[in-house]
Formats: sequence, C-alpha cells, structure tokens
Amino acid sequence: MPTLYLSADDIERSYGSGNFDDAADTLAAWLAGHGIHSVRFDIDSTHPNPWFHALCVELPVVDPALLQHFYAWLAQENIEILKVTP
Repeated sequence: MPTLYLSADDIERSYGSGNFDDAADTLAAWLAGHGIHSVRFDIDSTHPNPWFHALCVELPVVDPALLQHFYAWLAQENIEILKVTP
C-alpha cells in the first residue's frame, strides 16, 4: 500500500487555506473514477518546517500504470508529491 505525501502548500494554493477536505474529496473522486475506492487520508504536520507538511494519501495495491497516470494528473493539477512510501 503506497502512501503519497502531497505538498500542503500546493493543496492550499489550489483549494484555499485549510481546505484539505475539498482536496481529499477531489482526489477520492478521481481515484474512484479509476476503480480505487479504499483510500485513506491524513495530514502530516510533524516537521518543524511547514514547507514539508503534507496531505497523506494511502492507496491500496494499485496497478503501476494507473499509479503513473495518477502522478501525471497530480502534476497537471500542480500538486507536488513530496515523497512516496511503500
């Protein structure tokens, strides 16, 4: 199950200050439209530097091609992936 850490700054720039729920709804809808329904979201604000705060998206096992398609969509939406953990 990969977990993507998406830039909180980019999320807020796209959805407005603190609108992580709206961002999660949009991400969940995109994923559901591609057959991925078991998604978990969390906020990681443990780093002392806010630049590294993230919206965490935990995905079930996903086909690598679909994962690359999701990465491309995030890039198109100007949302940086800070890191991915397995």
